[in-house]
Amino acid sequence: MMVNEEQYKVDDFSPGERIYGILNKIKTGQQMPLRIVLFTKNFGKSFSEILELVDSTIEISEIFKNDSLILRKIDTEETFKNNSTECPYCNKKFTKEEHLEYSAKSYLIEFLNSNLMVLISSFNRTDYINLIKTFNLLYPIISRILYRSNDLKQIFDSLSKKNIEIIGKDCVAKRIYGGKKTNILYQEDSIEGFFNQAKNENVWIDSVNVLMSEIGEIRISRKGHINYSKPFNFKNFFEIFLETIINKLIIERRKGLQNKARILEKPMELHTIKLNLEKNYFSDEGNIKKLINKLISNSNYEIGVVYSSTIATHLSLFDYSNGCGFDIYINSQSEINIVPQTQTTDIALDSLIIEINDLFEEIGK
Repeated sequence: MMVNEEQYKVDDFSPGERIYGILNKIKTGQQMPLRIVLFTKNFGKSFSEILELVDSTIEISEIFKNDSLILRKIDTEETFKNNSTECPYCNKKFTKEEHLEYSAKSYLIEFLNSNLMVLISSFNRTDYINLIKTFNLLYPIISRILYRSNDLKQIFDSLSKKNIEIIGKDCVAKRIYGGKKTNILYQEDSIEGFFNQAKNENVWIDSVNVLMSEIGEIRISRKGHINYSKPFNFKNFFEIFLETIINKLIIERRKGLQNKARILEKPMELHTIKLNLEKNYFSDEGNIKKLINKLISNSNYEIGVVYSSTIATHLSLFDYSNGCGFDIYINSQSEINIVPQTQTTDIALDSLIIEINDLFEEIGK
């Protein structure tokens, strides 16, 4: 089942003043920013229908609904049982004093005219991780939006064109040595400066922390996590920052992945997707093996190596989570050709491309 392009169109992303008021009242502790993640609902399912399919510890109450969206409050069993708090500096746990305790909250905004959802949480790190794990179990019916290093740059370039002043506070870059990742921290610079420095040092940007005019302090990572620190301005955050991510990145990315499956009515008609790389990676047979091992390491995939060499490589891949199949061909030192098989969804295709791109951000760009 392919997702109709209209499902991704966001004409009015504004949640409305009542929801802004609710979200602006969320209180957080020291060193505890709001954590925000974008999700897509897939296969035409509503969030209520999706929850009926799983045994979940999530408890949800609907607190607001209009013609375009539903706002839900989320609780988890872990949150109810958690009677301690953790110091962000020494990581020691202390019993909460009732008069000092603030209420941790998580909200989910479901847009009824699109397949998008936004999770907003003030849970501590442990409860937040447990909440994200629950959502991850719902894949592929719900999928988290992930970003490539270049996607992060594209987001900030789009914001700069809107005359949003952006101050780069710090960013984390990564490099692989002998299979081990090394983190590198860059301090205050422009966004352009961060990415130029990363390119010169042959690393990729993993997360960026910025201060933006009219919005506040935000950190965004390739894994899809957005941390938003006070001062909160949810109206501008939604209408400027999230709208840019959705309309300038997600919609455009998904457009190129639609209607690529080989259909039963025209089984011989192929829709090849080409990934052009910046370097001749496949002149080195070791990089072909890295690609194979990367795909094998994904528990959702079954990989068959039809043949492999620097002259030509053919991989056959099946995605158990979606029931989709692909053939992957490497007949050039700097190009990958993906041929989706029947009933392939753009969700599965997007996940595969992210997986492949993740590897080549790791081995250099």
